[in-house]
Amino acid sequence: MNIFNIDFTKIQAEKQNVPQGDINVNNGINIEDIAEAKMAVAEGKTAMNLTFTFKALFQPDIGSVELNGTATLLADDDEATNILEHWEENESVPQEHGDQIINALMKKSSVQSILLSREVGLPSPLPFNFSTSSE
Repeated sequence: MNIFNIDFTKIQAEKQNVPQGDINVNNGINIEDIAEAKMAVAEGKTAMNLTFTFKALFQPDIGSVELNGTATLLADDDEATNILEHWEENESVPQEHGDQIINALMKKSSVQSILLSREVGLPSPLPFNFSTSSE
C-alpha cells in the first residue's frame, strides 16, 4: 500500500489563555472514514480516500490546534478490499497497515501544528530534545 497524497481541508489554531506554569499537550489522530475513490488507476490497483482529524490540546485551557484532512491510498485490489471490509466491520484500519498510515498522517500534521502554534503564541506541541555537552 502507498500513501501518495495528504492534504488539509481545515486548519484552526486558537490561543485561549497565556501559557503559564506546567503545560500538558495531548496530540492525537482520528481516522474518520475510508472509502473507495472513484479515480483511474492501474489495473489491479484500487485508490481509497481517507479522512482524518489531528488535534493538539494545550492544557490547562491554554489553546488548541485542529487539522482536518484527506489522504489518498493506493493498494492492490485484494489489499484494498481487506482494508475497506475491515473498516466497514470495525471502523478501524487493519493492524498491518495502521502504523504506516498513522505515522504518515502524524508526520505531516506535526509539522503543520508546530508552525501554527508558533503563529498564535503557543508552545510547540511536540517536545524537542537538545543535546548538551558535558565537560
